[in-house]
Amino acid sequence: MGEVVETGKDVKNLQKGDRVVIPFVIACGDCFFCRLQQYAACENTNAGKGAALNKKQIPAPAALFGYSHLYGGVPGGQAEYVRVPKGNVGPFKVPAFAFR
Repeated sequence: MGEVVETGKDVKNLQKGDRVVIPFVIACGDCFFCRLQQYAACENTNAGKGAALNKKQIPAPAALFGYSHLYGGVPGGQAEYVRVPKGNVGPFKVPAFAFR
């Protein structure tokens, strides 16, 4: 769990100070699969299409925090500060009353 310290201009669902949990999967929220809430199959976040997948014409899955180029090559999410791509889709707000 973490706290939002800054947001980009396009992030509308979060504010500075919000407590959040960030999922492992990075999803765009706009593609066919994201509209069906099948975020692990997101068509837009994984630019690192692996050679094994290309040979079989299999679409690459969504990008994942902390995995190799086959899954987007996005650095892990367990650092003190993490930039969260597509911040309107993934983060879950944690209510303040959950800590009392």
